[in-house]
Amino acid sequence: MTTQDKLKKFGWITIFTSIVFIVLYLYCFGYPDEPIGLLKLTGALSIFSTIAFYLVNNHLWKIKQINSFFGSIPDVNGDWSAVIINIADGIEQKADIKITQTWLNVHVVTKVERGNSSTISSEIVKINETWRLYFIWNASFGGETFDGTTIVTIDKNELDGYYFTNSKFGGKNCTAGSFKAQRKIKELSQ
Repeated sequence: MTTQDKLKKFGWITIFTSIVFIVLYLYCFGYPDEPIGLLKLTGALSIFSTIAFYLVNNHLWKIKQINSFFGSIPDVNGDWSAVIINIADGIEQKADIKITQTWLNVHVVTKVERGNSSTISSEIVKINETWRLYFIWNASFGGETFDGTTIVTIDKNELDGYYFTNSKFGGKNCTAGSFKAQRKIKELSQ
């Protein structure tokens, strides 16, 4: 489900809930006698829609029963440990990944020994019954900046896939490799 699909779905839900809200309002309070009453109804409806959107986007989509209604999008929020291996030279890098996710957005920050990268654009998409996270990023390593794309399959607490970049390190134009990450499990303090 793309962001556009999510917004369409939420739009239909908003229309439906707005109609229900208006019918209940008219049933409980009757049709407003003065124009100010219509403004109050419109204001209340706007506030209701804004609160509903905020709750769905930031919190409610994480609840299993509600998430299934909104497309069963996997929750990848949290801290991850990754191993990134460059295909050309076999060099392995360990990385710390921080993923911040709402229903509409995913932001990935990757920290490796030689630099950091941050998401420019991302999307969680279901293809042939498999959830995938696509993210395009910009990195800064050793004073150089470059762009890259990572595509991973989401499997509960694992991300597995590949990346490619337009970097020019060590005289090599463009790099590619594997990307594997495991969700860090928070230890409970005693």
